[in-house]
This record gives sequence, structure tokens and C-alpha cells, in this order.
Amino acid sequence: MRSVYIALPDSALDRLAELARREMRDPKAQASWLILDGLRRAGLDVDLTGRESAALEPARPRP
Repeated sequence: MRSVYIALPDSALDRLAELARREMRDPKAQASWLILDGLRRAGLDVDLTGRESAALEPARPRP
């Protein structure tokens, strides 16, 4: 994967962190997931390798 840097207002960053916490993802992985989901909804195909896909999966809850 390659990195992209974007500017977000502080309030959006706070909400991103909250959503990431709820979905048990790292905030960067959450941002990636949201962007890829938006691309798919716009009708654009996004192919991920197994490793890339695994990096976007939510964390497993601890027993």
C-alpha cells in the first residue's frame, strides 16, 4: 500500500478516532476503509491483496 496525507479539521479527526475505536480499527486503517468504501459506492473497483485486506479488518476482541 502507498500512503496519502490529507488535512482534516480537528472535529473530523476526533470523530474518525471515535469510529475507529467503535469498529476496533486503527484510525489510519479506518480512514482507508472509509475511502475504499466510498470508491466502491461510486462504482470504482478496488482490488486488494490478501495482506492489504487483512490490514483493514477490525481487531479481534480479546477473550
